[in-house]
Amino acid sequence: MNHPTLLETQIKYKFRSVEQLNPISLMNHLKIQKNEAVLKPDLPLAYLKNAESLSAFILALGQDQIKYGCIQSLDQLEAQDADQVKNAMIAKLGDYLPQSVISSNV
Repeated sequence: MNHPTLLETQIKYKFRSVEQLNPISLMNHLKIQKNEAVLKPDLPLAYLKNAESLSAFILALGQDQIKYGCIQSLDQLEAQDADQVKNAMIAKLGDYLPQSVISSNV
């Protein structure tokens, strides 16, 4: 055991804590260090983190090559910003959404 103090720190919590290492992330990093991981370029995606990223998110949604997206904290946006997100999502995915989603209020 090369790092007994680190191991002790990791097992001292009764429940998961942000202070603990994420086992999946740790495994990924160890595989990368050993050159056992196949690393590929990131996929292009539309990412909405907050109101400041709204314009970039909507522009990204309009691009055909963007197939993935992530929306964080939609509930914290102003109503008009949330409407912009909803309308952009409907424009991109409207053919796949049920009418109840398209016609509902945000």
